[in-house]
Amino acid sequence: MTITYPKPDILQDIPAHGHVIIEASAGTGKTFTLEHLIVDLLLRHPEVELENVLIVTFTERATAELKVRVRGLLMQLMSAARRDASSAEEGPSWTIDDNARRKLERALFNFDAAPIYTIHGFCQRVLTEYAFAHQRLFDQEHVEFGPLFEGAFTDAMRRTLSCRADTRDWLESWLEVGSVDDLRDLLSRVIQSQAELWPRFRSDVLEEPLPVIGARFYDIYKTLYKRSARAREQAFRSAAEDWAHNGSVARFLMLADDEIPAFKYSLKDAVAEDDDQRRLLEVASALIRFKPAIAQKFAPVMQEALNRAKAEQNAYTYDDMLS
Repeated sequence: MTITYPKPDILQDIPAHGHVIIEASAGTGKTFTLEHLIVDLLLRHPEVELENVLIVTFTERATAELKVRVRGLLMQLMSAARRDASSAEEGPSWTIDDNARRKLERALFNFDAAPIYTIHGFCQRVLTEYAFAHQRLFDQEHVEFGPLFEGAFTDAMRRTLSCRADTRDWLESWLEVGSVDDLRDLLSRVIQSQAELWPRFRSDVLEEPLPVIGARFYDIYKTLYKRSARAREQAFRSAAEDWAHNGSVARFLMLADDEIPAFKYSLKDAVAEDDDQRRLLEVASALIRFKPAIAQKFAPVMQEALNRAKAEQNAYTYDDMLS
């Protein structure tokens, strides 16, 4: 027995092959269209089974709703087919014959195996099934980035940032102007962004000339820039005096931080006439604000701590699935 069952008009506008983007506001029928499109694929293509159709959405809630609605539509079609209830309505419709009826039965019987996932659920399945290819462990747990980063940050603070000679000075300088919570939030954003920070912090370019000119920094600057700049003078004289006592690049940047952009701009056309001026222009080219410098100094340490936490817990985050 063959029956017909009405299908939405919008399916007539969707080509049988190729890519399609459906744009619509909330509550206007995207999910309705999608559930009917899935059934349309099954009934129009004899070789396609439900397990061959990958359905990916954003949230667990949307995934659960989609499963309920697709299953419900399949049950409606099967109920109509069993009752031989053909539609008398005019317009587009599906033709359900014995072969189509058996395909719908298989789809319902195997529905729990239907590949309907969230994005991260699908990525998790791929990584698990192809663990060797991705060089990942079989037994891994998906965790949220926030709690994992919190533990890794605490570990890095205790084990590295506050202990290692090349980071302790930077941490102490940060704590004069910011808090531990501010530092955690900054590094969390940097690690999550996975972006290259720019301009690059070239500490080696600062560490060579500053020991020679650091204590005389502002006096040399005034030989290149004659105009009055009271706030700049106060900031860089303070940084120069501190350098004479501590020799700390971190503290130099921290104390001069607010005036660094104006300082660099004021020297954009300057030409060195002696070695001291040449060294000062080298420093000017390498100076960046204190916060970006801290981010670039600490980000590798935090990434190492985060990787260590993942390895210890056999854990991975959403971003790991996409990388």
